[in-house]
Amino acid sequence: MDFWRFKGVIFDFDGTLADTLSMWSNIDDMFAKKHNITFSEDYPDQIAAMNFNQAAKFTKELFDLPMTVDEIIAEWYGYAIYEHTHNIYFKKGAVDFVRMLRKNGIKTAIASASETDLILPALKNNGAENLFDAFAMTKEVKRGKGFPDVYDLACKRLGLEPCECVVFEDIVEAVKGAKMGGYVTVAVYDERSGKDKEKLTELADLYIDSYEDLLTEGI
Repeated sequence: MDFWRFKGVIFDFDGTLADTLSMWSNIDDMFAKKHNITFSEDYPDQIAAMNFNQAAKFTKELFDLPMTVDEIIAEWYGYAIYEHTHNIYFKKGAVDFVRMLRKNGIKTAIASASETDLILPALKNNGAENLFDAFAMTKEVKRGKGFPDVYDLACKRLGLEPCECVVFEDIVEAVKGAKMGGYVTVAVYDERSGKDKEKLTELADLYIDSYEDLLTEGI
């Protein structure tokens, strides 16, 4: 893929730029143990494209929890802030790839279902706090990542048009949403979505197992 013909690259955070699978699994385990509930194997997939508010509401209704949505979010945040500040790391080659894009005048953004106050400490911990021009969160738009809304917001904040941007994602629903908006897409391998590799390869314009592949090829 000729990346240099684009003016912007929009990245998902969880599972695309950063390895967060084990962290969220640990948080799920701690939450489940505390509240004496059991998550099904497909629970992570069910909430993967949801923001915190949507996931908390879904979880509350699913288990009829005697907690408010805000209380659930607060508990998750308590676990997640510490982990993002200390234990979240970018995938191999990801930081170098973003630096290479910026060196060549390509703008970069993050479009995530997470929260900026979680992402920013992780960026700092990985030496990437100054590598992104814009941020867009799904809580800021009407629809989740099955639709192009959050990518459109990131694109607008970069001052660009969809045809000028590439979207990097790791899950099927998100790639579909980006394609719906007319974006060129790159699917990134993650352990969580590894089972969907064939489908992601068919859907996305490019599938990569590692950012190091792009660095080695010089894209």
